[in-house]
Amino acid sequence: MKKLLLLLILSFFSAQSSAGSCPDGSEPVKSVSADGSYFVFECNNNTQNSSSANQNFDITIVNKSSFPTKTLQEWADSASSKMASRESDILVLLYDVGQVINPVKNLYGSFRLHQVLMSPKEINESKKLIEDWFINSGCSGGADYGLMNDIKVGLDKGLDWSSQWTLCTNKRLIVMALPEKMRSNPNGQDAVFIDIQGFLQHELYHAFQHDLANTGECRNRRDKKNSNSSWMIEGGARYFAERLLPFPKADFKDLILRPIYENKMVLGDAEDVVGAAILLLMIERGLINESEIMDGSLFHDCARELKFDKNSDEMKFVLSNWNNEEYEFSPEILLDYDASRPSKDENKEDATSEEYPTVDYNTNLLEICKRDVEGNWKNDIKNASYMFAVAGEDGRCEYGLGDTENGAFEECKKWQEENNIVGTCELYGKDGEVVWDGHLKPSK
Repeated sequence: MKKLLLLLILSFFSAQSSAGSCPDGSEPVKSVSADGSYFVFECNNNTQNSSSANQNFDITIVNKSSFPTKTLQEWADSASSKMASRESDILVLLYDVGQVINPVKNLYGSFRLHQVLMSPKEINESKKLIEDWFINSGCSGGADYGLMNDIKVGLDKGLDWSSQWTLCTNKRLIVMALPEKMRSNPNGQDAVFIDIQGFLQHELYHAFQHDLANTGECRNRRDKKNSNSSWMIEGGARYFAERLLPFPKADFKDLILRPIYENKMVLGDAEDVVGAAILLLMIERGLINESEIMDGSLFHDCARELKFDKNSDEMKFVLSNWNNEEYEFSPEILLDYDASRPSKDENKEDATSEEYPTVDYNTNLLEICKRDVEGNWKNDIKNASYMFAVAGEDGRCEYGLGDTENGAFEECKKWQEENNIVGTCELYGKDGEVVWDGHLKPSK
């Protein structure tokens, strides 16, 4: 989805325009590559705020694509230089894929199978590199062999990976497939470079976000219904990547907001697009500074949940009014906020207080917890002796893992109680396989 949305903004790009938007407000310099085959847009590196702390961590780019490695590394270094601090080494693997395989088939969620363009040798080299990275990561929990194998299967099948994984605090992995549609953009080489720059810097921003793996209260709030995490994490990455693209500075707000109205988007749609618009409104209203997004500090200590409470009057107002006007925010939304006054549409149901029908969710756990089943669970269950899961009447899901049935059951109950989930922990998986039938209980 992020790749497609980057294409939406190309209609605003003019190859003849020399105006730009570097982080310091200056114009990027457009030059021709050494071989004369493409354009390079560069900001004045002397003005970049490159933290010396960032020099202690590497960004290693393994490029199996047809795109020039030097340019990829320049974009990666430029993005890294904006960060207030870094805390992880990052491995980036890029490769080309061909046409989508028909009939369309998704794997591991929304990723599609494409024609494989890497040679067997390149695939084996990539798989070996991924395996070494996992095994030698030094993460306290050890290598996640389930995730590692999923990534390797994706390479074999030409999957259009566009993902960042937090292996642990100081190790991040990015795998990016460059589909033919992106590499042969009809708007020309400039458009191709803009697409790929935005794609890379978006995924890198996720690797710069310190708090993605935070546990405790951050995780508890993140997993609750209508939390801020998904839209703010994705929105932050899109805002950052779009800000670094060589577009006229005056067009930036238009670039953020136009897709919202052209596609009649609502809260819950593409989270990176919607999230960037909400963050823009938060900036306009003085809740955050743009610099907090651009240097990554907004994602150092789980501010998305611990500072910006979704139940506060201010956040309820922002979440109810982020798309009220076409391509801009009205003066009323920006300046005349009164927490005691209802929003402009008094009859509009607040999206943050959506009610779910009362049903026995345990009999529909696979359906209600689909996001979790297709996300973390599919990997965790492969390494689990036992997994118990619970779905609450508000649609929230939790699970517990253990070497014994009772151990997994007790862990599930612990998370259920800590998150105030109304439901019953039921046996979901055993010895790496799903055994859920809605009736199994732990043996005593």
